[in-house]
Amino acid sequence: MIDLSASFFYKQDMIDKKKIEEKNPFSFWSQSLIGLVEKLEEIGEEEFRNIYPHPILILIGGPETESDDWSDPKTAENNDNGDDINEKRSFGKHVSFVEKTDRNPFGSWVTVGRAGNNDIIIRSSKISKLHAAFIIGREYKIIDKGSANGTMINGTKIESGKEVQINSGDRIRFWRYEFQFFMPEEFFQLLLRHARFHRKA
Repeated sequence: MIDLSASFFYKQDMIDKKKIEEKNPFSFWSQSLIGLVEKLEEIGEEEFRNIYPHPILILIGGPETESDDWSDPKTAENNDNGDDINEKRSFGKHVSFVEKTDRNPFGSWVTVGRAGNNDIIIRSSKISKLHAAFIIGREYKIIDKGSANGTMINGTKIESGKEVQINSGDRIRFWRYEFQFFMPEEFFQLLLRHARFHRKA
């Protein structure tokens, strides 16, 4: 179970702060939690809410390997074993807002994949070019787009092509990259807790 306490967050992210850009498979969209806490303290709550009104994915687990894209060539493509991800090494180093960009042509989708025209890019050979998509509406849903290595919600693999509703706090896994999904208000409250700890540290 990942430790979402402020003390773990601050300790782990400060250790890794200078290494965020090393072996980063997440391209230019990646930020860190500690960076967002610092941004919140810099600009204040109201402006932060206006700038960042979108749900967020926090990386909470990734493969053990230290290769450039964290992919393990010895592992079968369809291996869904969850024992080979490292939560403590990965937690908080990469976050992404679930936000539509002009890179993909789908009006209500926020796409996830290896290709450069996705909104959320994970540069790993085990991630499909178009792996999955978030569907934006009154409720948030996710759909696996026929990926080679699958998409999981809270440990359950979802059927390809089927829209599945997601809720704040759900764990979403693309191959071995596992994220926690937060709606804007829940994420903001999480940041406020960590900001208070950050000021005390």
